[in-house]
Amino acid sequence: MIDALSNFYLHDNANPAKTLHSLARRSATLYEKARETVARFVHARAPQEIVWTRGTTEAINLVASSWGGANLHSGEKGLRILGPTQPNERVSVFSFVVENRPVLDVVKELDALGIAVRGGDLASLPVLKRMGVGAAVRASCYAYTSVEEVDQLIAALRIPA
Repeated sequence: MIDALSNFYLHDNANPAKTLHSLARRSATLYEKARETVARFVHARAPQEIVWTRGTTEAINLVASSWGGANLHSGEKGLRILGPTQPNERVSVFSFVVENRPVLDVVKELDALGIAVRGGDLASLPVLKRMGVGAAVRASCYAYTSVEEVDQLIAALRIPA
């Protein structure tokens, strides 16, 4: 890996683009070959499913905002998601309240289903108070969080009280 990176920086370092610039074209070819290699390695259906990011945090935020924005809806059956309303402003940690259900009850119910969340004032009482609540449930997603685990959380939150 180190040799490949060194070779790239010595001989092919350019912004990948399909342009007249030969170095940019060579860089673009290597870029797409890397996408194909990763796609084969993770058994993606197509190389276009591979999205490059600058790091783990950006990748997690991309998944959280795109998947979360499509699947988590504030107000759904009394669910209120706290924080930024625009998906691109959210991070992989999100807090929520479920109307007419005490926070600690929600935490216990999720725990009984094997879903780990935190609940209470989350060491953020001034922020929660500005949002009109004194406590919330907080869920976190990380690189190892699967879509199935997030689906399990969503399904659990849709269970009537």
